[in-house]
Amino acid sequence: MDAVLGVALASSTPATIHTVLVCGERGDGVTLEELSIDVPPDDSVEFAAVDALIAAILRARDAADSAGLHLVSTGVTVTDPLDAAALSSRLSSGALDGLENVALVSPVLAAASLAHNLGQTVGCDQMGLLSVEASTATLAMVDCTDGTVTRIFRQALDDGDATAAVDTVADRLNAAHTSPDGLFLLCAEGDSTALRPRLEATVDHEVCEPAEPRAALARGAALASARLVGVEAESAALAYTQEPASGAVGPRYYDIPGFDADDLAYSAVPDED
Repeated sequence: MDAVLGVALASSTPATIHTVLVCGERGDGVTLEELSIDVPPDDSVEFAAVDALIAAILRARDAADSAGLHLVSTGVTVTDPLDAAALSSRLSSGALDGLENVALVSPVLAAASLAHNLGQTVGCDQMGLLSVEASTATLAMVDCTDGTVTRIFRQALDDGDATAAVDTVADRLNAAHTSPDGLFLLCAEGDSTALRPRLEATVDHEVCEPAEPRAALARGAALASARLVGVEAESAALAYTQEPASGAVGPRYYDIPGFDADDLAYSAVPDED
């Protein structure tokens, strides 16, 4: 049986690792196994959470192999940029056996994959995505026919407060050229208590969100990695960029165009500076 593995490291305190193993070569089947692992803080070890993440990936892949599953792809997403860079560096070293063919995807790309899957399930043509991380809020429009991200807007958050971004989100969603059929909200740190009611009172779209946002990122990473299997960098139809890590050979970091503030060829937001 084909299966896809998704893993997410939520770097809030305490750091938590979520793994999900789903059947199907596209990662859109039933969940075979789902685990959550709390990582005790350890100031004596640099990037201790990354060490724990690597161990969790290896255990999950061994478990899939022992169960006789054919692991098509493995997707990993990390909410903290420093941890993501450390993981990419270790994957690039090639010194870690059993971690070949691991796709490191951004949290926004994982969230976009979830929005695409939701849109297909409910029959939407275009799904809006509001992905909130520690320092930024990203609004994207996801074409539910093929998963492409047609427009993307980013806004920096003051002290991690996303409520101030709601007015901007409402203006973007109400514009004729960006109006989606629904809005998918995902807060990477798992707290949408204040944000969702404000959104629902401001925008004219149904707001949906996963019951367990941090665990949902693992599912999104699985979906994204399955779509990325065999994708070349020039495949613009998929609306992904692939940035090689250090060295000519090694893992790639997968993200959505426009995520680099300097890459205004893809960004829909003017450069105020």
